[in-house]
Amino acid sequence: MGRPLVVKYSSDRPAPRDRFGGNEESRETTYNDQSTELFCSSLSWDATEEDIQDLFKPYGEILNVKLIKDYQGRSRGRAFIKFSSAEEAEAGLAVNGKEHMGRDLAVKWSSEKPSWNDTKPVAKSPSKTVYVRNMSYSTTEDTLREFFADCGEVVDIRLAMSAGGYSRGFAHIEFDSADASAKACKLAGERIDGRAVQVKYASEKKATTKY
Repeated sequence: MGRPLVVKYSSDRPAPRDRFGGNEESRETTYNDQSTELFCSSLSWDATEEDIQDLFKPYGEILNVKLIKDYQGRSRGRAFIKFSSAEEAEAGLAVNGKEHMGRDLAVKWSSEKPSWNDTKPVAKSPSKTVYVRNMSYSTTEDTLREFFADCGEVVDIRLAMSAGGYSRGFAHIEFDSADASAKACKLAGERIDGRAVQVKYASEKKATTKY
């Protein structure tokens, strides 16, 4: 009838397709990918892919870290972490609830759809320690001690440094009382070495962390 016919054995049929439009083989591949990948939210906007890799590498071999960014290239505080095995990824779930760069992290399997609750800031109860970010890389411990001197007695200052010995632009400052840290938080937006710093409460469990 003017059209060539195609004839083949009845056993030559395509692989079964699932309800999402893919075949069984592709579905299995997708599952395997998700079983080795974690989704981490509530990250500090200052956290880089290198920071995230350093955070998770104690739990296994990391194949890839993908930090989600907006159209201007700024971090959105979320990332995907790909491990070499499902066992290592499962071990990485231990990071859930831990504090990193002043933020309590939420970590789960990437196959679980992220929700708004994953990225909402965790409420902080008054603490003797504050987290200071958006600092000049030239800001020193002495500068910080002088800046916060009127708030109360400064017990300890932990200025985050890179492996090369350079400031990473954030620090944790421990005071002798919660009243002193409350006064420090009121200084948020004030300038240190030409930069408007952000100051907020840090979790008490961060007090034992050394950079």
